[in-house]
Parts: sequence; structure tokens; C-alpha cells
Amino acid sequence: MSNKFYTFVGTMDNAIYHRYYDENKNEVCEKVEEYDYTLYVEHHSDYSGYKSLLGKKLKEFHFETPADLSKFYRENKDMLQIHGNDSAVQQFIAKEYDYDVKQTCNVNVLNFDLEVEHGEGLKRYADNHQVKVRKKS
Repeated sequence: MSNKFYTFVGTMDNAIYHRYYDENKNEVCEKVEEYDYTLYVEHHSDYSGYKSLLGKKLKEFHFETPADLSKFYRENKDMLQIHGNDSAVQQFIAKEYDYDVKQTCNVNVLNFDLEVEHGEGLKRYADNHQVKVRKKS
């Protein structure tokens, strides 16, 4: 696991700008012009081995630049069931900083957002619903 951590990740000029501290605590700034961004589309015959949360077969699409990723998503989001994160910045962070977050002080943080699907689309739970949470062993 890497000990580096980022202070900024953003897009500009069709690239990712990435500022971080490396393992030796040196500040590093870089412009990443090509990266492997990925989206998935429901597809019956061209199956890449991935399935959606609902078990649908998915085809994998790769993009080298944030603009390519964004253009594909904009042009196809109304016609295709697209899965995956359409944000180049979030994909970059998730791939480059793929490690467990460790608690460094005695503070508990919980962010809980539940949504359920029904005939009218996704709706948030009403106040009178019970949510049961158990501690992971």
C-alpha cells in the first residue's frame, strides 16, 4: 500500500491535474494526459465478464481522456443503460488511491444514504422506516 495522499485532483485542458505528497513527503504536481477510464453498457452478445447489480451482462468501454469519457456519456446516456462513474476525476482517485481509510483518532463517522426503487423511480426512505445496522466482525 502506498503512503502517498492527494491534495488536489481536477480536469483542465482535457487532462487530469494531480497534486499529491509522495511516500517521502515531497509535494508532486503532474499533468496526466492519458489514463484508462472505464464505463460499462448493458449488452447481450458482447459480454466482458462484468454484470450489473441487477445481473445484466455488461460490455466494457475504455477511454483515454476525460473529454472522450464525457462525450461518450453525454451522447449515449439517454439511449443506453450506462454503468460506472462518469466522472474522470472520481475514477482517477478511486484507481490511484485504492486503499482502506484508516481511523487515526477516536472519532466515529457515519454517512448513510438509502434509496429504494419502485414504480416512480428512486425515492428516499421516509422518516418512519426502520433501518437495522449490525457491526461487521
